[in-house]
Amino acid sequence: PTHNKDFAVAADALYMLLEKYQNLKLIIVGFMDIKGPLLKYSNRIEKQPLQNFVELQYLMSKAEINIIPLQDNDFTNCKSELKYFEAGITGTLSVATPTFTYSNAIREGENGFLANSYEWYEKLTYVIDNFDDISKAVGEKAHNDSLSKYSWENQIDLIEKTLFSYNEESITPSIESVIGNDSDLARNEKLLSCISLWENEGLEI
Repeated sequence: PTHNKDFAVAADALYMLLEKYQNLKLIIVGFMDIKGPLLKYSNRIEKQPLQNFVELQYLMSKAEINIIPLQDNDFTNCKSELKYFEAGITGTLSVATPTFTYSNAIREGENGFLANSYEWYEKLTYVIDNFDDISKAVGEKAHNDSLSKYSWENQIDLIEKTLFSYNEESITPSIESVIGNDSDLARNEKLLSCISLWENEGLEI
């Protein structure tokens, strides 16, 4: 499953962190195989079964740091920022792979942190070492951001516009209207890949 491949992006860093910080504990929710060097610290790895929404929110609120490691490919660049705002609404800060969506949602050091595949150990070490100084401010901004952008009552206008504002001649917005004036070619290419996957393969994301 893709979750195991995504988790592998940060697995080596997590092993080194468990080795460095004796009070560190890893909580894994859902379908995930723990293998390799991490098995050495299985007594500090708590596995929880798949949770309903309410229980998942409770577990996220107990965690100090939420990690979102992902492979960087067309599929993961089409994933939503769900794991950011699920944690953010509880005030838990996130460290995520800078895919298209997460790099747009997370402002580095302000409402969360971004880590490339080679940066997980360095970035998590920084967050752990400075947790007492940064967690309150970053967590509050993540909470406020999640509430203002992703709460259901703030989606009404967007839903109405999506459902009712297109006529038959313009049922799909143009690429230009989706991309806007963003001059960052690399990010636009990721978005175009996402649109292509959605239109051509019918992926459910």
